[in-house]
Amino acid sequence: MRGESKQAAAMAGWLLAACAASLPMLAWIAELGDPWYPLTQPAPPGQSAYLASRLVALYALMLLWLQVLAGLLIHRLRLPQVRMELVIAWHVPQGLAVLAFAMLHPLLFWLGIGLRTGKTDWGHWLAPTFSNGYYQSMQSLGRLGLALLVLGTLGAALARRLGLRRSASWIHRLNLITFALALVHGASIGGETRSGLILSLLTVMAMTVAAGLVDRVKHALGTGDAAPGLSAQPAFQNPRRICRVLFLAEAFVLFVALVPVIANLAGAGSQAVSTIPSPELARSILDGPRVAVIDVREPEEFAEEHIPGATCFPVRNLDQVAPSLVSGAGRVVLYCLKDFRGFEGVRRIRRYFPRAELIDGYGLTRWKASGFPTTGELALPDDSAALDALRAQVAVAAAAPEPTSRPGTRR
Repeated sequence: MRGESKQAAAMAGWLLAACAASLPMLAWIAELGDPWYPLTQPAPPGQSAYLASRLVALYALMLLWLQVLAGLLIHRLRLPQVRMELVIAWHVPQGLAVLAFAMLHPLLFWLGIGLRTGKTDWGHWLAPTFSNGYYQSMQSLGRLGLALLVLGTLGAALARRLGLRRSASWIHRLNLITFALALVHGASIGGETRSGLILSLLTVMAMTVAAGLVDRVKHALGTGDAAPGLSAQPAFQNPRRICRVLFLAEAFVLFVALVPVIANLAGAGSQAVSTIPSPELARSILDGPRVAVIDVREPEEFAEEHIPGATCFPVRNLDQVAPSLVSGAGRVVLYCLKDFRGFEGVRRIRRYFPRAELIDGYGLTRWKASGFPTTGELALPDDSAALDALRAQVAVAAAAPEPTSRPGTRR
């Protein structure tokens, strides 16, 4: 019976490692099709860094889940030497991997913004803010989660080095809050996290961590069952072996994520895409229904603020609705905040409308910077008021020189 228990634990360990190594990559590729397309197709500046940030974020969350689950269930290992081997061979090295992936995610995202806009306001992106709408609030949850991860990992290690073992344990438990913040952050604004495989996986993560937390609390209170733990061998037979396999998988992930980024920084890949200047888009909206303006952000973001006359369809839903959206349209324009998701939408819509465009200067941010109005909960209350303001702004803009479109191949 004990041998069967050890064998089942070993199989569970390898299964978890296989899921951690493969599922995020599979979901990322399923979402993008060709994840290296910025090297072979026209793409806006910074798109490869944005795609890489999404991949490392998925792995950071997956690895964090394994770490939290292992920490919650470690009391199931009866022998102290077994627990210590698991901690040394698995928990510490993979904890550092979680920290590395979690820090790389915003760095790549900020790099993409810098390449896209030509500047990055580091102070703005580092400081959490919950007063600027849904997107910024969900971003701020991620920033808080990263800060707690650094504190819960490095702070706990420092406290342990200073001999404050009890304090180190409590500091390390901050990573439970980190996991919750990361889960909400990813599920709220991550396109692939709201669909199919990853959505199911996030649900499993939340349920297993909740079950592990209940089990740990029962154990601490002395009310848990006396289910046998793994008493003779480490849970995964050889945690070091699994850890080495995960490190190889993580190295491959970094290779896949960073090669297009480095290549683009070195000048490889075309950066020319088809765009429409904001004044020209404004006139097209006022001229009539032959322009289809599609907001590819999440519905919560759209409800707060969007371009007058736009419709909301997140990127993941475009394949189902694209034929009806572009039917009869003379022009199709897609956007998000800075057109990272906007360009993903353009790639999908071009199967049905090859001349789909982005906003010149990129996204809703550029539209607002050009002085054009928006409508929604955080802007003008309805489309009619926004359209009246748009007519007035177009009249003003008509007297100014019109910006030229970015060069690019329309296809």
